[in-house]
Amino acid sequence: MLLQINHITKTYNVNSSFKRKKQTVLNDISLSLNKGDSIALIGESGCGKSTLGKIIAGLLQPDSGEIMWKQTAIQNLSPRKRKALRKDIQMIYQNSTSTFHPLQSIGTSIAEPLLNYKLCTKAQAKKQVTECMEQVGLSESFYQRLPKELSGGQRQRANIARGIILHPQLIVCDEVVSSLDFSLRTQILNLLNDLKKQYHLSYLFISHDLSTVKYVCNKAIIMYRGVIVEKLETTEHLEQTVCHPYSKELFAAVPVTSPFLRKERHISFPKGWDEPSTQGCVFQNRCTHRKDICKKIQPQLREMAPGHFIACHVPYQKYKEK
Repeated sequence: MLLQINHITKTYNVNSSFKRKKQTVLNDISLSLNKGDSIALIGESGCGKSTLGKIIAGLLQPDSGEIMWKQTAIQNLSPRKRKALRKDIQMIYQNSTSTFHPLQSIGTSIAEPLLNYKLCTKAQAKKQVTECMEQVGLSESFYQRLPKELSGGQRQRANIARGIILHPQLIVCDEVVSSLDFSLRTQILNLLNDLKKQYHLSYLFISHDLSTVKYVCNKAIIMYRGVIVEKLETTEHLEQTVCHPYSKELFAAVPVTSPFLRKERHISFPKGWDEPSTQGCVFQNRCTHRKDICKKIQPQLREMAPGHFIACHVPYQKYKEK
């Protein structure tokens, strides 16, 4: 087991006009990741997937819960050992422009982690960075260029180079292709797959774009308002396999090219769908299949089929009745 997180909870303080209140971003999240796994973390903006990624990368601290890295609790490590651990877990961000200093060359920015960890001299760092840039499709001539002199696809390649320069074991990819057009998106996804094979990497692939998940990931987790609503041990035939009403809506929202199919697809929300639920299922206000039990009891993840877990009363009851 490479990574295991148990019952992670995270809240933020939200200032309203009259009072300060807490908003739960992650509610009792648990998951595990084996060496070589690529897990897709899927959900709409605001569901907590990026917050979870930052907690795993060590950029945020959870309010409660436990993070285990190779059977060792990260919270129990000394600051020195925790810093050494961060070398094994890296994060690649969506916005490649904000990743780099605007007045610093691309090569210098990529070399920073090597020098911060004192892994080599400046001359050795330049050689390693040049080799790493070539692996992601950037020639040595890009070393002295500023971020503004690179295209979006080239900046994202440099962003990936910075993520792999320390040879991590786990990379948290936070919407790494969402800002790119289709042709560049395919190139970056192919690059991530090649790097995974070359370095035996594991990925936590955060995305709201369901069409990209199957190209990189072998497992999927679907989140809604800080709660895991569905877990699948395979991404094959994902659209036909998902059972949770929210998962179905996510796939129904994917744009289709055929105008005939477009007319057939329609998503309707009940009145008050955008109000958060204080009791029962977190999705009940938005669900068109809700029952009385959904208003009273929050569903727990249960195994519907081998490797397929779902937190929903209705599909689970239908499955048990078969």
